[in-house]
Amino acid sequence: MLAGKSERRWCTERFACEVKRATERGKTASSSSIPVGQKSRELARIFAMYLRGVFDRTTVDGVIADVVDYERQLIVHTGRGLRDARVLEIGYGARPLRLFAALAFGADITGIDLDAPMLAGSPREIIEMWRRNGAERAIKSVMRFTLFDLLERRFLAQALQKRGLKLSVDRGRLLVGDAASLELPPVSFELVYSEDVFEHMPENSIRCLLPKLAGWLDPNGFCLIRPNIFPGITGGHLTDWFTRAEVNACRKRKAEPWEHLRKRRFMPTGYLNGLTRAQYRELATKCNSFSSHAKEGLHRAAIHASRIAGINAAYDTEVLNKTRGMVFTPSTSRTLKRPKGI
Repeated sequence: MLAGKSERRWCTERFACEVKRATERGKTASSSSIPVGQKSRELARIFAMYLRGVFDRTTVDGVIADVVDYERQLIVHTGRGLRDARVLEIGYGARPLRLFAALAFGADITGIDLDAPMLAGSPREIIEMWRRNGAERAIKSVMRFTLFDLLERRFLAQALQKRGLKLSVDRGRLLVGDAASLELPPVSFELVYSEDVFEHMPENSIRCLLPKLAGWLDPNGFCLIRPNIFPGITGGHLTDWFTRAEVNACRKRKAEPWEHLRKRRFMPTGYLNGLTRAQYRELATKCNSFSSHAKEGLHRAAIHASRIAGINAAYDTEVLNKTRGMVFTPSTSRTLKRPKGI
């Protein structure tokens, strides 16, 4: 297992065992180990969180901001914008809003995810999702699609329309499968990006995927990987500290800040690999395919580590307050100056 010089990976014995069992069985923590009562409470909180923000356009605003950032960085790294770029998204998720927004901006974009999203809510989609992912996932998907997804898609269409762009929902852009098993021709993309996905991938899959990414990239292209870093305050993926919840300082929470590094009373409802930012960077550099530039995000409610009881002393203030990931460029490309904000 990898270990950074200043960021050593930690895991309690229980967490490490659950991760190992989940990886061996090919299941997430939610399907293999979470008590039914706790999982039900977490799912209820997720539903309530979405319900409170049903008319909130923050998600769509964030999607547009991400795509604008991709265009800016493409121009910096390659000298071309999205309209002239081939793009791959790894992990488009149940709501491929970012992919569809990039498509509206003119990108020749393809995405891959383990699960097919629900785009039309048709009986055929529901039956297929039930068959592939089980009853629980299918029911959650139908509820989310009916209550939230269509409204968010409408908000996205309106935001794009203000820019003179049109939303296009193109199912043909969405591949379903394991990115680590994907085979593509070399030099296929100028940009590969992944947002809040790599923390859910087993380390062996990441080891397999990174050399492939380097081969798929144009020599002047780049890979933008932004996982939710595990030691960060949101890294435990508990609903009390989701991005939407953390902004409300007055909200009552059962989980304490950095609960997943301290008392560990609650388990996430999905698989987490527990990697730190230094470990992601080491994985990338060890495959001899990437040089990396850290893109650091600091949590707005930064707290000094010495004031937080129960956290491993190896995790200093800097490590605990980092929440996002990295920009990787192929090591064969020209030397790049470090752009502002990266």
